Amino acid sequence: RAFLDATPGIGPWTTEIVAMRALGDPDAFVPTDLGVRRAAVELGLPATPAALTRHAAAWRPWRAYAVQYLWSADDHAINHLPAG
Repeated sequence: RAFLDATPGIGPWTTEIVAMRALGDPDAFVPTDLGVRRAAVELGLPATPAALTRHAAAWRPWRAYAVQYLWSADDHAINHLPAG
């Protein structure tokens, strides 16, 4: 994470996504992700990144699994198979 954070053009969102997807960190968390925030609102969870981060402290050390769940729970077109 320190290397990624020090790399120009790479911010906290990208660092956490790499930690989750490439490094397998089960506690990686992206509270600024739009899909995470949308799903949080739909589920009655805090909507702001700071409040969601505080709420998600109870999910440690498994917050990456919560991110995956929130992404799948979001009512976005990408989560629906096309009619066919």
